[in-house]
Amino acid sequence: MILQGATNPYNLTGGVGPAQGNGFSVIGSGVPFVNGQEGFVNGYVYANTDAARRLFGPTAVPFANQANTNPSKWILPTGLTLTTGVAAPDRTKGAGRTTYSGTANNGPYFYGTVGGSPMTVSARDWFVAGVWSRLNSGSAWDGNSQGAISISGCKVMFSGTPSISGAPYDGNWVWGATAIKILTASHNPCLISFIGRNGAKNADQTDYYAPIFFRIPAGTIPDTEVQMIYRNLESYDSSCPVGATCGLRGQTLIEDHYGTITNCSSSSSPAVCGSAAAGSVVVAPDSTTVVVNTTAVTANSQIQLTFDSSLGTRLGVRCNTTPVQAIVSARTPGISFTLTVPTAPVAHPACFSYSIIN
Repeated sequence: MILQGATNPYNLTGGVGPAQGNGFSVIGSGVPFVNGQEGFVNGYVYANTDAARRLFGPTAVPFANQANTNPSKWILPTGLTLTTGVAAPDRTKGAGRTTYSGTANNGPYFYGTVGGSPMTVSARDWFVAGVWSRLNSGSAWDGNSQGAISISGCKVMFSGTPSISGAPYDGNWVWGATAIKILTASHNPCLISFIGRNGAKNADQTDYYAPIFFRIPAGTIPDTEVQMIYRNLESYDSSCPVGATCGLRGQTLIEDHYGTITNCSSSSSPAVCGSAAAGSVVVAPDSTTVVVNTTAVTANSQIQLTFDSSLGTRLGVRCNTTPVQAIVSARTPGISFTLTVPTAPVAHPACFSYSIIN
């Protein structure tokens, strides 16, 4: 790993050790836990807890996870072998186990290729990374590090620590994360990767689960908000879109019942359904189509339609009792979809429920 001109500009005063005296006084944009400090600042507690992470529930997605959460997609350097289908801390089989032959320079590459993937880096960019790790066998991490953000092929100065400190060697799953801020950058593009570390000795086995890695471009959010995201980071799948509430592959969500924040009832044509991902609409007598205006529809939406003659009270109409099969004949992402039936209902409208899965 080549990290040139590393520096740490944070100036922390007023307090020694965790939660001493009045805590810490932060000067500039620094936050104590960048440097491993713990205590109280302005009513906030700066300390590590895995209470929420250990629940492994769905979490909000502020930035797309660029690390591969699927172990079969990790890139392995020479001298490392991979076993998939390993029991993870959430009891799925989504973890991967690497075995060290004594010749590998690094562990698996969760993001980037061996040697790094090209990326243009700017001053004030942030890189955030985290992973669940466990020494399955062995007694020490190579270099006392669970993983690291690697930057090479360019010249950068940064603040923070690119390596994730090595977890205890007690056989337990431990979460580790890091965040670094680029202060200056030149000779772009840089070669970037996020890698795991091995056990230190030949035949050591190391388990990894749910790596997460993302870049926050300069000026996107304040530094203090970056630090809050990093400190409270919970992993989510590589496929999760920004703005979603999303979990990890292999997990199964089971609930007693489901609902949507908004639900539409419209007997007009076109049906006016706002942003509702579910609702009830009608095809008018002597018509074979109705356009359903809802911004919930996307290019990839799965739209389910159900004929339901019991919706009359809800829709304020007398629903036709003759069943008819409806199809989605058109869609405009972010605007609408069109419901079509093969034959027009007679005398009374045909009533349907729809639901959209994105």
